[in-house]
Amino acid sequence: MARIENVKLMTVGDGAVGKTSLLMSFAMDKFPEEYEPTVFDNYTCTMVYSKAINVQLGLWDTAGQDDYEQMRPLAYPGTHVFLVCFSLVSRNSFENISSHWIKEVRTFSKDVPVVICGTKMDMVEDSQEKIGREEGESLAKSLGAHAYVECSGKTQKHMTEVFRQCCEAGLIFQNIIKNNGASTPATPAESKDSEGCCLIC
Repeated sequence: MARIENVKLMTVGDGAVGKTSLLMSFAMDKFPEEYEPTVFDNYTCTMVYSKAINVQLGLWDTAGQDDYEQMRPLAYPGTHVFLVCFSLVSRNSFENISSHWIKEVRTFSKDVPVVICGTKMDMVEDSQEKIGREEGESLAKSLGAHAYVECSGKTQKHMTEVFRQCCEAGLIFQNIIKNNGASTPATPAESKDSEGCCLIC
């Protein structure tokens, strides 16, 4: 029988990049059509990580607006992995990963692993500001991130891969599984929802 391990996942990034939509789509299979700024919220779900391990994911959602800059770090203690999000159709949100979000995360949680996630994949084709995959991978590598992933909360494309990488990073951080070397960024062909983890709640 698989044992249950807990992973606290903290989601950060600019406001309106799709953090809440991604979490709701994953945990509740529900995509909010209208944008409402988040203050703080959290969800819990369980994923099958392997035959031996089920992961109970605590999904913590935070507000990206400057007004909550003093409040956000209060939720950081006990975090096992940060999911740092930007919109693939917003150059500013991408640049803020290195100029703001990684600095904040490292100030309050120096050694906690980071997964960089480009959201709104479904909107890339129609955007003039789109961030290329090579740019995202290069940024993740330069920041020492555990992985770089892209997804769409709306279509759920590659969504499971996002949380599989987060589970892996959180388990390695807690020394529950061994790190067999730096995770390579998942390519679209490798990011099928049928591979690796599956949601059981």
